[in-house]
Amino acid sequence: MRYRELEALCDRDPKISRQFRLLLGRKIVAAHQNLLILGCTNSTQLLASFLLNLARKFEARGFSKSEFVLRMTRGELGSFLGLKLETVSRTLTHFDELNLIEINQRHVRIINLEGLKAVAKESGRAKRKTLQE
Repeated sequence: MRYRELEALCDRDPKISRQFRLLLGRKIVAAHQNLLILGCTNSTQLLASFLLNLARKFEARGFSKSEFVLRMTRGELGSFLGLKLETVSRTLTHFDELNLIEINQRHVRIINLEGLKAVAKESGRAKRKTLQE
């Protein structure tokens, strides 16, 4: 469908216009979250941000935001995020040791959502502080 046709349809039907705006807004938020992930400065921040983003996506679809199954292997996840398999495994184990998550194979349970958010943010703060000195 051409944009002009969609625009005309939205002008004629307020319900379609509203749905289109909602869909467009969701896509903008998703794109923004992806840009935030790309801006991560280290593997800890990147993996924490990835898990948080995944949790938000599950919640938006009506599923649990704290318990889900990773459909990717650790190797595939590393490839997707630009990390080595060993780095992904070590970082997930580290999150488990910090009691932020429980992980068993591909099953993930976020135990401390606020703690995981703090890890994602703290890594960025530490980097900014180092740059300012």
